[in-house]
Amino acid sequence: MAAIGNALEGNALEIANLQFAWRPGAANVLNIDKFTVRCGERVFIEGASGSGKSTLLSAVGGVVKTQAGAVLLLGTDLGGLSARQRDSFRADHVGIVFQMFNLVPYLSVLDNVTLPCRFSERRLANARRNGALRDEALRLLSALELDEAAYADRLVTDLSIGQQQRVAAARALIGTPELIMADEPTSALDEGTRERFLELLFAECEQSRTTVLFVSHDARLASLFDRRVNFFELNTGVVRGA
Repeated sequence: MAAIGNALEGNALEIANLQFAWRPGAANVLNIDKFTVRCGERVFIEGASGSGKSTLLSAVGGVVKTQAGAVLLLGTDLGGLSARQRDSFRADHVGIVFQMFNLVPYLSVLDNVTLPCRFSERRLANARRNGALRDEALRLLSALELDEAAYADRLVTDLSIGQQQRVAAARALIGTPELIMADEPTSALDEGTRERFLELLFAECEQSRTTVLFVSHDARLASLFDRRVNFFELNTGVVRGA
């Protein structure tokens, strides 16, 4: 595994000559010549639903292995890792906010937030730098404007959609991963709530210069980011499904 080096310098993500198809002989879903994201940059990738944006995030996170090209995340070539190594690398360095949040329904709010620390010693150590793990989880919930005293020990199924979204964001942020990937996480929210959520997310990311890769079909959010990327211009694959 290549050395990560200083994750606060240079590029967080480098993609070159990337090709991916879901099965042998099928047309490529992804065909990206070059794509680079600087450390600490907040990038908005705009594209229609079903265009392949989620597949790109899967490639960046090492969930799928590409057939050709290179994906360098924090200087590490994901193509050179086994499936288990990619899973471990993702757990250590990537926080994910899913479109449907993917919270565990039988766990409390607090246990959902701290879940990544069960799979990553690195993120557990980071989360404990200033005290107990519970304290860091409560701090994140408070920073995201969720009343930690009222909600920490409740089941996530008792929460509204907006509250669940903030729990999902706190889970992604805990342990200061270098990259946050967000896949249409604001699609169920109204306009004002969407913008406030992003403001809170960015404020937390800015403290540790966390890189944000956000994909959405909602172009109204693009102005809140450092850079806007049109997915159809980035991806020259002929297949528009993901």
